[in-house]
Amino acid sequence: MKIRVGNREIGDDAPCFIIAEIGINFNGSFELAKKLIDAAVEAGCDAAKFQAFTADNMYPKNAGELEREDYSFSIYEAVKSFELPKEWVPLLKKYCDEKGIIFFSSICDEEQADFYDRVDVPLFKTTSYAITHLPLIEHIALKGKPIIMSTGGATLEEINEAYNLARKFTDKIILLHCFIKYPAPLHEINMNVVETMKKRFPGAVIGYSDHTAEPIDASVAAVFKGAKVIEKHITLDKNMEGPDHFFAVNPVELKAMVTAIRTAEKKLQQGEKVEVNQAVLGNFEKRLSPEEEYLRRFAYQTIFTSAPIKKDEIISRSNVKVLRPGELGKKLEPKEYYLLTSGAYRAVKEMPEGTLIGWEDVEKELSISEKLMQIVLIADFEEALPTLWEHDQKMQRLNFPGSFPNKELFEKNMRAENAAGDTAFFFVRERERIVGSLILRIKVNPFRRQKYGDIWDIYLEPECRGKGYGKKMLEFADEYFKRNGCSYAFAGIAAHNPASNALFEKAGYSKTRYILEKEY
Repeated sequence: MKIRVGNREIGDDAPCFIIAEIGINFNGSFELAKKLIDAAVEAGCDAAKFQAFTADNMYPKNAGELEREDYSFSIYEAVKSFELPKEWVPLLKKYCDEKGIIFFSSICDEEQADFYDRVDVPLFKTTSYAITHLPLIEHIALKGKPIIMSTGGATLEEINEAYNLARKFTDKIILLHCFIKYPAPLHEINMNVVETMKKRFPGAVIGYSDHTAEPIDASVAAVFKGAKVIEKHITLDKNMEGPDHFFAVNPVELKAMVTAIRTAEKKLQQGEKVEVNQAVLGNFEKRLSPEEEYLRRFAYQTIFTSAPIKKDEIISRSNVKVLRPGELGKKLEPKEYYLLTSGAYRAVKEMPEGTLIGWEDVEKELSISEKLMQIVLIADFEEALPTLWEHDQKMQRLNFPGSFPNKELFEKNMRAENAAGDTAFFFVRERERIVGSLILRIKVNPFRRQKYGDIWDIYLEPECRGKGYGKKMLEFADEYFKRNGCSYAFAGIAAHNPASNALFEKAGYSKTRYILEKEY
């Protein structure tokens, strides 16, 4: 696997891509930020990386206090003081371009992703704390640029879920093994996990994000195990004020690290022995330490109210957002965000801004089924295939009377769609009788770089028309598409079917294109 970023290649036989993580260590100074970029260039790094966030989109204001021996400070206010001003971003990118080093940032929310995309950075990165923030990963992956995902504190199953989601939209994925403790002890790194990840994710480039305090042992071990990306925090002085300076490497150490990496690469290419600190290798199991468990509780994201919510108010993207919890605990996973904000739920009580929100705090506002009529997911696809074929023949006869449905081709297409995993098949039931079917697909428009919903097939038996079932089927489709993050919906219907045309128009569909036919 090889990925091109700017004038660099990452992966396979390309040199290790070395990232100088400046992060928040510019201490609010534009000049210090440039000096850190200079240090990265002087050391021979490939990229200089910052962090893109705002306090409002990272923690609730009431996230808690961080206690120190002789003082405490607000988590929210501390994070606010570390923000990188947006007006600096194009200037820093220009400075990096002039110095011949790649500029990018860790993206912490969708707003930052859109801004950095407009600035035209060549790649994106997500932090370890966003590995379960699937809406953000999807939002970034849809932009089609290379994406680096750190995996500290995550299980292999969580990494797999994020990876598979991103793979739907881009094949340019880099996964970084990481241990989230600052500094990370060498004996807890388990660098053999790099090999585990290479086997588990053969379609990705695997690298390592280093939080150890020393400059060489972990990086050389990572190269020895096959890491093609190394990320390391840097500082001009470990004694500077700020939480990330003391474990970062200074310019002298950074240059020594880059030299050690290049030397190890050369030895491996020539078949020579590379000296590796065996304590760094550990075992091959991706497992969590107690320190990582604590940071998961503190910084792995959940859903909060972002504005005061009144009782009976509809939950939407304007009043809830995904944030790190700090000391407040967790309820819903970020992946529940689409469903929660689909417009189908209302608050069962009044909730002030900064309230953790769970399913117990909301109830369904819009029902998609009644006792008489229900839409149910097909459980056994092969068993359902004959009924789907029967419905397809009836639909074809109604809309395309001159067509000749092909059962073999229909079954082949249905099985392919089912195997692809982006298509959902539903039956419409009246009491216990199947009276219709609905096939919904999630697709990506590469020109708009948006996900959209496709009503691939919709059928209702004639005796059930006029009961409002068609309207409910389209409402169900809307909810399903919104829940899966679609920006719009698409449906193709026959021009000579006025009832279908009227149904879709009442549901808000508009005619955006025509398919013209001419017979000979």
